[in-house]
Amino acid sequence: GVCDDVYDRNRLNEIIENMKDFEDFITGESKGKSYSNHHSKPFPFDFVSIFQLDEFELNNEINKILDNISKVIKEYEIHFEKNKIELLDLKSVRR
Repeated sequence: GVCDDVYDRNRLNEIIENMKDFEDFITGESKGKSYSNHHSKPFPFDFVSIFQLDEFELNNEINKILDNISKVIKEYEIHFEKNKIELLDLKSVRR
């Protein structure tokens, strides 16, 4: 887990950094020994005019953000699945 001293966070970071197009895909910085942030991306959204949007427009704007987030999550899932055995071995919980 994130704060588990036994878990090899350094190797996990290396695995993540070996993702396809890491430099273009991942941004972020370490948040200390127990936390790291490999992906951080702002999404432009005009919060001032949020009350001027009708439900359809608001749903479209939110869906654009969710579509972006879903793509990022899918990339992580694919990469973690490719490295599943080693990731499980890092914690000795292979099933």
